[in-house]
Amino acid sequence: MAYCVIENATTGALEIASSTLESCSSFALYTVDEALVISQSITDASSITLADIFAIPEASALGLAFQTSFNLVLICWLSAWAYGVVVNYFSPQHER
Repeated sequence: MAYCVIENATTGALEIASSTLESCSSFALYTVDEALVISQSITDASSITLADIFAIPEASALGLAFQTSFNLVLICWLSAWAYGVVVNYFSPQHER
C-alpha cells in the first residue's frame, strides 16, 4: 500500500502524512511490488528509444511505405485528371 510521506523540517526524516495519496503534495512511498508495476507500465508506454528511431527499417516496412506513397500519388493524379475531364466536358467549346 502506498503512503504519502512528508519531510520533517527539523530532522529531515520522512514521516507518514495523514493525507490521502491523491492529495499528497510531497512524496509517495511505494512497496517494491507497486514500484515494479509502475515501472513496467512506464517502460511499456515509452519503449521507443533513439536507437529504434534511427534504426534501418525492415524491407517489408520500406516496401509498404513505398507502395502506400506511390498509390497515394497515383490516386491524387487520377482524381485530378477525372475532375479535369468532367469540367472540360461542360466547357463552351464542346457545345453545338
